[in-house]
Amino acid sequence: MTTLPGPRSSAEIRAYLKTRLNQALRRPGMFGGEMATEPIIFLHFWNRPSGATEPTWSSLYDEPVLWAVRLGREAFQDAFTFTPEGSRLRPA
Repeated sequence: MTTLPGPRSSAEIRAYLKTRLNQALRRPGMFGGEMATEPIIFLHFWNRPSGATEPTWSSLYDEPVLWAVRLGREAFQDAFTFTPEGSRLRPA
């Protein structure tokens, strides 16, 4: 039998929903022109959890950060570029 969680504050609910949105935004956004010959731009957003002692829905930033950008026409290694924040957050 599943036990339902107790009452939550509005701040806890907002934080949970924000995390769910952040998880959805981990997939790249794709933007392209009307012509199939135009390159597609991929925007990679990310927001990592703030720590193991925090609730699972806690994040470092209020909103996802732009982690990397790439253009669809080039080879992946040539087209993938980290933003300054993405370079800073990149795992070693």
